[in-house]
Amino acid sequence: MAQAKTNVYAFTDYKSAIKETLREIRKVKASITMKSVATRMSIQPTYFSRVLNDENSHLSEDQLFTLAQIMKLLPEELDYLMLLRSHATTQDDKRRDTLFKKIESLRKSRLAGTEEKQWDPQGFHDEVAYLFSPLSAIVRVALFIKEYRKNPRALCSPLGISQGKLKEVLLTLQASEFVELADDDPFEIVDVKQRFPHFGREHPLMRAHQVMAKTALLSRLGQTAEADKESFFATFTMNEKGFEEVREEVKTFISRLQKIASSSKHASVYQLSLDFLKYL
Repeated sequence: MAQAKTNVYAFTDYKSAIKETLREIRKVKASITMKSVATRMSIQPTYFSRVLNDENSHLSEDQLFTLAQIMKLLPEELDYLMLLRSHATTQDDKRRDTLFKKIESLRKSRLAGTEEKQWDPQGFHDEVAYLFSPLSAIVRVALFIKEYRKNPRALCSPLGISQGKLKEVLLTLQASEFVELADDDPFEIVDVKQRFPHFGREHPLMRAHQVMAKTALLSRLGQTAEADKESFFATFTMNEKGFEEVREEVKTFISRLQKIASSSKHASVYQLSLDFLKYL
């Protein structure tokens, strides 16, 4: 089998990493199918498909090991997928937290060591379109919910947008490789990719993106019932040491949020905006 180019460390779900890796392999060797891979794994194709698409079904460690050999993953890549599988299957909250920390540490070190992306005018244009459209992130996350993935048009009413606008957003998401749409129908979602990019302070568009997103959030807050939101605002004094301590608490809080979200089922879309700054 051809060597895949997928960066498995970009994923926090082992099934999504597998599907993307197999998709990349098929680009090189079209004869590779889910059926042929399942046969080489000595399992039924229907079982293999169910496991990859049902959040309550999982490959065994031995099956994942065999699949990694078929996909020609490096030993450290297999170890990472094993970590993701353990995080997805454990029933112990403390172990889940420990695994999460290992996963995030490994992702941070591996992704930081990847080669810098070369200048791509079209890629930059697609990134601008995504970052300057506050709805793009909302729609992208909403598509992880089965109801909206099967019928994305259902997003039009709650978001207050037309089908034309939704089509524009979906095409933007496809251009940025967040989703895969059917060739003959932009409203048919073939796949939603497990990519969660972080645009850090060094990104030239980050601040502009934040301003637009927060403006849209404030507008949405005004339309949201009190029972469906939680707002908090505080002004206080402390010294620089206190400032640094609160900064670390904020980071810890965000990390805990990520763990809660990653272990929760996709049911609704939520948004949180948090700023902490020295005023005087």
